[in-house]
Amino acid sequence: MAEYETEEEQVEALKAWWKKNGKAVIAGGVMGIASIFGWKYWGHQQDLQSLAGSDKFNEIRGAILLQDLEAIALQATDLKENYSESAYATLGALMLAKVSVQNEDYSAAAENLKWVIANAEQEALVTIASLRLLRLLLMEGELVEAEALLEADYPQAYSSLIAELKGDLWLQKGDKQAAYEAYQEALQAADSSDVRFIQMKQDNLGIIAKS
Repeated sequence: MAEYETEEEQVEALKAWWKKNGKAVIAGGVMGIASIFGWKYWGHQQDLQSLAGSDKFNEIRGAILLQDLEAIALQATDLKENYSESAYATLGALMLAKVSVQNEDYSAAAENLKWVIANAEQEALVTIASLRLLRLLLMEGELVEAEALLEADYPQAYSSLIAELKGDLWLQKGDKQAAYEAYQEALQAADSSDVRFIQMKQDNLGIIAKS
């Protein structure tokens, strides 16, 4: 910044600067204050939405106890459409997917599971939705989409299940040897109490283990 020799020159320079930039400074200050209050308002709105979402979710839980599938679907849809920023919306979408499967509306179930995958902030919910979608895709014979989803990263705790689903995929693709090896991997990663069904799948392939 230029240096001014006298106080009068400094005052004149300040007047000139203010004339040029004063409106921007005022606007910036107003914007700053507005952003502070706007942020607090947004936070307040988020809190209200979360509370409302919680109430809706509790209504769904009540409907579940009554086995009222229509009420579950209605409340879950409302959560997803009107409280999408609430964590309860993803839980509602998971329930809506379950109801859709019970009603044999597999297209709607897949749509809701994909919504959870795209919108859930909690990794655990994304994983649950992905695994449910995988089972659904395999059941529906959507092998290309299922194979792509199997390539995603999953927590180590699900390694046995992922290997089992890979075995299911290979079996549907007609490669019994690859299915056998995937089931073997699933058996090795599984808890001892979870192996019977996987072992049955492997035994049904009729392949003798290589020595």
